[in-house]
Amino acid sequence: MKKLLPFLALLLTLSSRAQIRITEINYNSDSTVNSSNWFELHNAGASAVSLNGWTAKPHSFPTSFSFPNGTTMQPGAYLVVVSNDTEFTAIHPSVSNFVGNTPFQLNNTADTIELYDNSSTLVESVAYFDSIPWLKGADGFGRTLEVVNENGNANDPHNWFNGCMFGSPGTAYTPCNDPIVVNEINYSSNVNIDAGDWIELYNRTNSTISLNGYSLKDDNDTHIYFFPVNASLPAHGFLVAYSDYLKFHARHPNALNIAGPFSFGYGKTDAVRIFSPAGKLMFSVAYRDSLPWNWMASGAGYTLELVTSAQTGHIQDPANWICCTLEGSPLAFTGCAAGVEENDMLPVDMTVLGNPIAQHQLCLQCRGDAFLLHQSRLDIRSLNGSLICSFPHPETQNTLALPALPDGIYFIQLVLNGKTLVTRKFVKND
Repeated sequence: MKKLLPFLALLLTLSSRAQIRITEINYNSDSTVNSSNWFELHNAGASAVSLNGWTAKPHSFPTSFSFPNGTTMQPGAYLVVVSNDTEFTAIHPSVSNFVGNTPFQLNNTADTIELYDNSSTLVESVAYFDSIPWLKGADGFGRTLEVVNENGNANDPHNWFNGCMFGSPGTAYTPCNDPIVVNEINYSSNVNIDAGDWIELYNRTNSTISLNGYSLKDDNDTHIYFFPVNASLPAHGFLVAYSDYLKFHARHPNALNIAGPFSFGYGKTDAVRIFSPAGKLMFSVAYRDSLPWNWMASGAGYTLELVTSAQTGHIQDPANWICCTLEGSPLAFTGCAAGVEENDMLPVDMTVLGNPIAQHQLCLQCRGDAFLLHQSRLDIRSLNGSLICSFPHPETQNTLALPALPDGIYFIQLVLNGKTLVTRKFVKND
């Protein structure tokens, strides 16, 4: 029995360590709503854990923060570790379950938060980055990193999401309640149906919201557009902010509740930010034109549209922004829904007929959006990727006269504005 007691004590210690998880990280606050750096701990176990003698630090900083004597986390409790008490309470005045001031700041680019128990044993370690595949919304755009599954891999970027604006420190995540959301983004029109850049706002409340004093920015603080004094968002209604009236009106003449122009352009990797009349960030979404974001919004004639179910949820999740309507749907819902298969979202597809081919002719059947097909080209490439020849403006049925090709494996690609939409393999075998 005497030999068993130390073993049981060790099991209890290990159990306590396993209970404490890092569940939320705020490593780069927006400058207008700065709550300082902070991270959240959660006691996921069924017993209380004393943090006497425990320490925390980022890997990039040599000095640790020591938890105050008497700090105990009850089962299910949350505790926030903050770098600056004054800045934190100014933004989150109702949160009292926090400790600070820490002697360190979290790195804005990449870091590892380390938690040690009273025997200096590493209890928890979470590394984060501000680059793909980590979501960008926590990098100065007002959102935080929140864990998806506490029992999952804490260092898997796909196990973290960008929560609501300014996070949920000291409590479990709850659905967002933003009065205004960015509902649609047109940042790169197709040159043949160019409506200029435009942004759609949606009012989730039951009352009209005056936009007098509100402003719109991209990811650059010097790029700012103030809405006119008479601009407003009707209850459960929309407003579009445009960059070029003539271009927008030419493509969407029936869109009436509009405002502009803003003098800057939205880039292919950028952010849309809404600020209150007091100059405080209210809402943001940061996007890219590369996977996992939908590439069809980048010059293919489509827009990024927020699925309705995400208006109170994971707005920063690329899966919740889809491209389902050519030229978009300003001032309207389209009925797009989450969970659409990627293949169902492709605007075009292509099949090689009679593969392998024996002659110098290649027969294709193309399907999908006729406009995009006509704006595309077909590239023939060798197995090592070298371009052999190109054919502009494919049709639904295509018979291509190929140059003399030696027997072997080749690729045909449907390309639009430098982006490969579809790749198919064919074999030349006389």
